Amino acid sequence: MRPDSFVFPERASSTRRAERGTSLIELVLAIAIIAVAMTGTMMIVDTTSRHSAEPMLERQAIALADATLEEVLARPYTDPDDGSVCGTAEARRDGESNERLDRLIVWRFVDDFTDEEKAALAWTEALTELDQSKDLSDIRSTLKRHFSDQQIGALTGLVAQINLWNRIQRSAC
Repeated sequence: MRPDSFVFPERASSTRRAERGTSLIELVLAIAIIAVAMTGTMMIVDTTSRHSAEPMLERQAIALADATLEEVLARPYTDPDDGSVCGTAEARRDGESNERLDRLIVWRFVDDFTDEEKAALAWTEALTELDQSKDLSDIRSTLKRHFSDQQIGALTGLVAQINLWNRIQRSAC
């Protein structure tokens, strides 16, 4: 017997086991562990992917709508009593055209205003007129197509504030 071919007795049993391969139980356990690890990994990937592109697109859409809303809110408004347009000097200074300002009182009948602007103007008029018999559901649904609930709340608050100051001014006269 050559010295390099000799195997110690305690190593002989482990050498034979390695030659036999893995048992069915070991294989099932390995598959179960891999499945749990893959499930955890996929859950992390799913969570990460949900919070990557979709919120970014949502934030971009909200930013765009906010910019549109701010532009609409910065526009002059029409006094419902006499039809005069208030704030035109500021609007002209901010680059608004005289033609659009002159047509603001007839905004429903001209093509100078975008759908977003028309929705905001319709909402502003509806809240300013205070006609209890008027159904606002159509105006509200049109508004919701263009603005988020947060933006609608901001517009409603601004209209309420303007109406409050108009009523205070009217009561002082």
